[in-house]
Amino acid sequence: GNLQRERIRLASNDLDMLEKAAAILAQFGNSSSISMNHIGKSACQVLQVNSVELVEQVRKYGLYERKSLTIEWPEFLERNYWSHFLRGCFDGDGYIGLSGKQILISYATGSVAFAESISSAIGEVIGYKPSLWKHKKWNTYQVGLYSAKAKRFGAWLYEGSEEKNRMNRKYNRYVELCVNEKSDV
Repeated sequence: GNLQRERIRLASNDLDMLEKAAAILAQFGNSSSISMNHIGKSACQVLQVNSVELVEQVRKYGLYERKSLTIEWPEFLERNYWSHFLRGCFDGDGYIGLSGKQILISYATGSVAFAESISSAIGEVIGYKPSLWKHKKWNTYQVGLYSAKAKRFGAWLYEGSEEKNRMNRKYNRYVELCVNEKSDV
């Protein structure tokens, strides 16, 4: 997504996630619209909210224009909210799938500092700090977990979550991979 002076836009291929965001925003009196956005050969849904007040509020939490390359871990975030925060990150820019026969949960960001912070947070909650790698094609930093470590992280990530506060497509994929996994993890 992006932030401008009077507008917030969230883009996703997952309409369910955008509809949940719109419902949450509506509770605070923010009207929004969801439309199809075509960029080149790809298309996605875009949720747009026009609200100077909302933009001012999210800026207080450290969100700003062109944040992708410079975003940092929100130091004010209490540990009991980490799973919710990271679930939002992974729902937006994460991957849950297979790498060969191993479960892989990974996250991509343009900010090396943010990737390092996510790696450290994961290390604190599951006892294993994943290493980072730079994806040359997309110019992003990746944090990834495989096999048993991915399953342990996913269990922590989704513990206590509900349909209303997670991307169900990714959650269902995680559950499916854990139930149907054939590899020795």
